[in-house]
Amino acid sequence: MTILSRGSLPKQVVQSGVTIDAEISTQLIEGVFFPKAPLHDGALVIRDMRICAASCVLPSSTRNSIDFGMMGTRHRAAVGVTEVSDALVVVVSEETGIVS
Repeated sequence: MTILSRGSLPKQVVQSGVTIDAEISTQLIEGVFFPKAPLHDGALVIRDMRICAASCVLPSSTRNSIDFGMMGTRHRAAVGVTEVSDALVVVVSEETGIVS
């Protein structure tokens, strides 16, 4: 999952991960999300056109009005972070590769 932060992301989210502070590159993003890579689990945070942190833990949504149905923890976390910030979140299914 990738979070594009517009500045209001709670600092606890970024602090929960590993600080990277690097230019955005395809190779770095692919390396982070390569299965079984150390930073694979959690979210990648991009802020100010830089990769700020990886393997970040996100708050889960507590909304009962959303039917998560077949969606899992990753989607619940994506909704949860949008409830506490104005971030744009991109979720890619590990199984299907579908972007949501």
